[in-house]
Amino acid sequence: MAIRREAIEDTGAAIALQQSEARLRLMIDAVPAMITYIDTSERYLFSNLPYMRMLGLAREQIVGRNMREVLGDALYERIGPYKEQALSGQTAHYERQHRRDDGSVADLSVTFVPHLSDDGTVEGFFSLTLDITELKNLERELAHIARHDTLTGLPNRALFADRLAQAIERHKRDGTGFALAYLDIDKFKAINDTLGHAAGDQLLAGFAARVRQCVRGVDTLARLGGDEFALLLEGPITATGAGAVAAKIVAAMQAPFDLEERQVQVTTSVGIALAGDRPVLAADINARADAALYDAKAAGRNTFVLR
Repeated sequence: MAIRREAIEDTGAAIALQQSEARLRLMIDAVPAMITYIDTSERYLFSNLPYMRMLGLAREQIVGRNMREVLGDALYERIGPYKEQALSGQTAHYERQHRRDDGSVADLSVTFVPHLSDDGTVEGFFSLTLDITELKNLERELAHIARHDTLTGLPNRALFADRLAQAIERHKRDGTGFALAYLDIDKFKAINDTLGHAAGDQLLAGFAARVRQCVRGVDTLARLGGDEFALLLEGPITATGAGAVAAKIVAAMQAPFDLEERQVQVTTSVGIALAGDRPVLAADINARADAALYDAKAAGRNTFVLR
């Protein structure tokens, strides 16, 4: 009877253990994270459902197989240093991108946590992967907002200063020419005061769109503030070429703008400074472009001046 009682107890304990393991698996499969366990021979001993879905593989295609076989040579080699760090007993973290079955790209945050025995021996490591796509998208959106004008979508003063610094560095390094232009909307304040800020915003957005159509994709058009815009014409660029772009911009304003159900005629003035053959300082070329714009205003507006 005692043996039978022990057998029944053992069976009950086994059933309880199986039920406990089943509940644990259900819980881990429901966790919004991709979890695996990998031993020191780099074999998967466990994988939860989100991890399988990420790779598009069944459990039997992961568990019992080695990392290189499951991940492929390229990814296996890329994460090699982090794997070795985990197998040496240190937590490792990295981020990577993963192309989903539908072609979209997910940003992933991966942490390898070593599994240590009581005596400190590494027995394997847990892999915890989180989908941080929404967070990364938000970071990229905030970074874009920080360096772009919200009204026109153009680069702002900070981004333009960075682009200009890069152009100056290229000019210093290999002589690549460029031109800097300042432009604004003639008598914008009067239009803004008369028609209101909503109309003024419409005009700024429309003006930016027309100027953008006059320049190349490699050039940088920025809104510095108010109705002040700056244009970086990337080299090689000649005085004739820069003048042609400026003339095109002036001509693009001849058609009236539709503002608050009214058609309004505006003009623009443009001041241009060429980098030239000598070394360029940001303060110098900015001053020359600003002076050229002043000269264009003094000449009656609706024109450009090249310095």
